[in-house]
Amino acid sequence: MHAILLYFLNLFRPYPQKMTVLFLQKEALCLAAFAKGRSETYEIQRYAAAALPPPLSGKKRWDDPGAMAALIREICQHKGIPLKALAIVLSHGDGFLSQLELPELPEKEWKDAVLWEALQYVPYEEGTFGPVLEVMGKKGSPLSALIAAAPLVELEFFECLADMLSCCLVKIEPMALSLGRLLPETERGTALVLSREGTGGTLTAYEKGLPIASETWDTLPSAKVYGPYYEKEKAAGLSPEEEAQRWKSQVKHLTSYLDEAMELSFTDLFVWGEKEAEDAFLSTLAEVTSLAVHNFPSSGFGMAAERFEQAHWKLDRQKILPLLGAAQKGSPPYYLDLQAGRDKEKWLPRRFIEPLTRALAAMTCVLAVFLFSSHLYLVHEKKQLLEQKRAISLWKDRLFQHRRTEQSIHTLTELLSEAEKRTLSWHTLLTELGTSLPSECVLESVEDRRSSKGAILEIRGKTRKRQPLFIWTKDLSRLPAVKKVTLGDMEGKDSQDKTGKALDFTVLIHLEKGRTHDGTD
Repeated sequence: MHAILLYFLNLFRPYPQKMTVLFLQKEALCLAAFAKGRSETYEIQRYAAAALPPPLSGKKRWDDPGAMAALIREICQHKGIPLKALAIVLSHGDGFLSQLELPELPEKEWKDAVLWEALQYVPYEEGTFGPVLEVMGKKGSPLSALIAAAPLVELEFFECLADMLSCCLVKIEPMALSLGRLLPETERGTALVLSREGTGGTLTAYEKGLPIASETWDTLPSAKVYGPYYEKEKAAGLSPEEEAQRWKSQVKHLTSYLDEAMELSFTDLFVWGEKEAEDAFLSTLAEVTSLAVHNFPSSGFGMAAERFEQAHWKLDRQKILPLLGAAQKGSPPYYLDLQAGRDKEKWLPRRFIEPLTRALAAMTCVLAVFLFSSHLYLVHEKKQLLEQKRAISLWKDRLFQHRRTEQSIHTLTELLSEAEKRTLSWHTLLTELGTSLPSECVLESVEDRRSSKGAILEIRGKTRKRQPLFIWTKDLSRLPAVKKVTLGDMEGKDSQDKTGKALDFTVLIHLEKGRTHDGTD
């Protein structure tokens, strides 16, 4: 669960582009501001170092975080160092880091077993420190564990310090991890690193940039064999020669253990310290270990060598090295956060909530922008649809009017066509009537009557003589379209005929059903 929370913590809280690293030692503190360069390597921008006043030095460092925060804020304001993202480097005396080989046990069993075994090596009393255990390797291959620990009083101090400085606490890690990131790529296989602090030091063995074993001494041999460095040993009854011999035996034991038990062969030793190592110490170290002694190269500072030589802090390059290593991100197991071991049940969820809240807030903002954009888009689409609807309504009215006009034209066309047909059908018959009508007869009206049996043409007129009328009706009956011709009663035929007056007559012409009046077959 812890690993999952850390994964999401790093996922939601990206590593900062700019960061300030604090290295708090017993008698001094170092601060450096870093910014990520084009090569994704952090370059040092500003640096400051100061000696701690007596009330804040030694073990008193952890007693008053408020006074320490005021001192750091004053230094940062004077040097122009920002305080937004803060990373902490623990010296060898303030933290513990070691690597252990894991036994071949089921996963549920070896987690508890390894944690119990690892805690046996932590030089702190039970319940007073926060451990972090990082398992390395994959299933089916040899596994090992990297254990880191620091006293709870230190973790609480740095957390309180970050709150007082109003900055984000990025990480707290041991100096051994920071220095391991600065080893040259060619030395990442196996290498020894000696860290000198005050009169003592720590010898750490690295494999692939990770510490695998270390040994710490309160006092290292020096050319000043009778100096103040050996007052404690003299009080313990050990002469400088005896102390040096004891130190040599411990170094031999460490190197022989690494050579034999872990099958590692070391040829190079990198030295870190506030001051350049004395010749007597280096000669003794080379005699015991047969190693070539080196200082950390200046190329590890993330900037060109010429630029570093021009910097005013170049004389403090040994102090800057742990700061530079801590600025580099790395990835698990190269990145251990000791705060995770302080109080995982309370602290880690609280730290997880902050980036999760930011992530949810960012997602909410993105969702709000998306919804607002969608709303604007839908409003725009709705407006366009309404305009199209209005345009369609206008065209619909025009289309309806056009259809009405078209229907009227169609009806009129049918009427005209029917009238044309009827006119054409009457043309021949009327022509026959006009040409064959006797001169004694006069037509008054011609009426067309329709019935289910066919069309009947009723002709009314006047005649002065009957005989021409009879002949005319016979001629009409011979027309092809005529079925029969009937002569109606003639009113006043007797009296009018004798007196010579015109007689009214009615002629009914019965036409063939379905035949036209044009007189053709």
